[in-house]
Amino acid sequence: MSTRINKFLAEHSVASRREADRLIEAKRVRINGAIATLGATVDDTDVVKVDGEIIKGAVKRVVIALHKPVGFITSTDTRLRDTVMDLIDFPGRMFPVGRLDVQSSGLLLFTND
Repeated sequence: MSTRINKFLAEHSVASRREADRLIEAKRVRINGAIATLGATVDDTDVVKVDGEIIKGAVKRVVIALHKPVGFITSTDTRLRDTVMDLIDFPGRMFPVGRLDVQSSGLLLFTND
């Protein structure tokens, strides 16, 4: 199954999709040795490099369930304090599915997908 190159890079925690588009436009991404173009697709047999470094390994899909306490903001903005991201310890990019107000508590799901 083929995947657009910007999605592939985002799934492998290289960059967000928009940042990946910028990397592609800057000609820093190669697919099988050729300079990648916006909208290009890759599959499991392709070799993708960013700045000469091979991006490899299957992406393991992860879902985390968290009981959000009162006082934490549902945000991934690292400039803010007391966000739900401070409550999870995961080595890759995670995103909350849904949102709870700062004065609410309850179940939040996070995923890297």
